[in-house]
Amino acid sequence: MQKLFLVNISFLVILVLAFILVVAIENSPVKVSYKSIYYKLRGTIDYIEYIFLFNTLKVLFSIFNIIIFSLLVLSGIIDILIVNIFFVLNIFIYVLYLLYLFIRNPRYITATIEYHLPEYDTLKSLGYSISDCSFSVVENQNSDNKEYGFYSSEFNSKLTLHATSNKPKIYPVQLTNKHQKIKKFLKVNQNLFIPFLINRYWRLLFTNSQLLNNKYLCLSDDINLEYSRVNCHVGSYFDTELTNCISYATIPIDGFYIHGEELIWNTDEVKQSISKGFMNNQIGISSLAFTEKAGKYYLILWKVNYSIVESQTTLASTITGYIDPKDLDEEDFFNTLSKSVERQLKETFPEAYVSVQSNLLGFFRWIDIGGQPYFVALSKISYPGPLNPRFAEYIDFENKEDLLNQLRILLDTEEKKDEYILTFPLYMNFKTLKDALESDISLNII
Repeated sequence: MQKLFLVNISFLVILVLAFILVVAIENSPVKVSYKSIYYKLRGTIDYIEYIFLFNTLKVLFSIFNIIIFSLLVLSGIIDILIVNIFFVLNIFIYVLYLLYLFIRNPRYITATIEYHLPEYDTLKSLGYSISDCSFSVVENQNSDNKEYGFYSSEFNSKLTLHATSNKPKIYPVQLTNKHQKIKKFLKVNQNLFIPFLINRYWRLLFTNSQLLNNKYLCLSDDINLEYSRVNCHVGSYFDTELTNCISYATIPIDGFYIHGEELIWNTDEVKQSISKGFMNNQIGISSLAFTEKAGKYYLILWKVNYSIVESQTTLASTITGYIDPKDLDEEDFFNTLSKSVERQLKETFPEAYVSVQSNLLGFFRWIDIGGQPYFVALSKISYPGPLNPRFAEYIDFENKEDLLNQLRILLDTEEKKDEYILTFPLYMNFKTLKDALESDISLNII
């Protein structure tokens, strides 16, 4: 009876902690769904575990758990009561540590992170070459924000030719230990990096945003099509937050400023090369998808939000995401990209998805996010359901020539900027697709 009472008390403690979080979220300025509470709980655990990584307390706490639990197992006195006590003890220590971080570092939470991107004229000198292909700096002409990327039409032509070849060269994936080097670098300089993460977590806790430390496939070195493999590593999202995402960020702490550019993005050589420096560089993938209805093709885009100007709509690609480790095919890097596109399209159209064909179109690096690598693709899907114009924008076209003409109009800043704002991945998708259609490359899905 006493054991049952203690078990019930332990579960009651867990419920009380969950209830406190629910009440806090329900009374926050931004209302969120109960589904998002699950993600906030997950994000909180991810956040504390990641902070533990930079603190010997994590090591000591883990050793303590292992020793005590092992002794109990060897002594034969382990039962459900002990399991529950350990579970509650871990949650209790997590909550105490979260409060400790808040009390010790309130200045990290109240500080405002600012982003200062240079002007285009300052960045345009950062061009470089890989595989005899010149990469130059391009600017999103269809946005009111500063958005820049490294781009090479020559490199993308080689990629597309590879993707559409009957016998494409196979590029196996070589997994490297770069994630360990990044972790070591962050740990050595933790006093400079952790303020950014603490600030981001506390600001996102009471919004509808998610901050989960998921694992993603990352690019360890520059892609050189003359090499026989592609070097990658599996890194975490928080590694990206503390490297790529702070490349142009500044946070004021105790009367001085911590500049992300000086920490991680500090030389032209690092900016030009993925192989240099300690950027996590998780691989982004963005694809345009089209479907056929009654003899016409429809390119599917999303209305992600509305501009403060009523006549302007912000448009995004059909899918924009990252490569999950479960997409990885170590035998073929480009098949990994195809699997990721197919998975994300299935997740986007679960109720009507039937089949998909994709062509890899190209590659760019998003300078605003520390030169993060992105691949772009064009996908043809079977979509038997009705087209819903509420959340989507459809561009109908009859053939390649018609699509090319419409892309030229969409990229014409004088004609379309007052009507549409394009997210940077969509802008690069349009630009890459336009270049492919203007070349002699045969896209086998249109």
